[in-house]
Amino acid sequence: MLGDSSGGVGANAEVPAGQVFSTHDLPASEQFEAWRQHVSEMIELSPAREPGGAFPAQTMRWQLGDLIFTRSINRLKFP
Repeated sequence: MLGDSSGGVGANAEVPAGQVFSTHDLPASEQFEAWRQHVSEMIELSPAREPGGAFPAQTMRWQLGDLIFTRSINRLKFP
């Protein structure tokens, strides 16, 4: 429960700083591979076909002890 005195997370708890990775400043031809390498420690991706053109993507990562939370914004589509 938030804010209780039993050792839970209170209103004054610090939010860990996140790390941001973005492909926006990379050449279009390098964007997908750079993003894929960045997320490879969490998931292995093998495209069904070679990606063409730009791949704008951004990944945010927060570490809380042994846990890592990740949010990725990209144009991937899954069937």
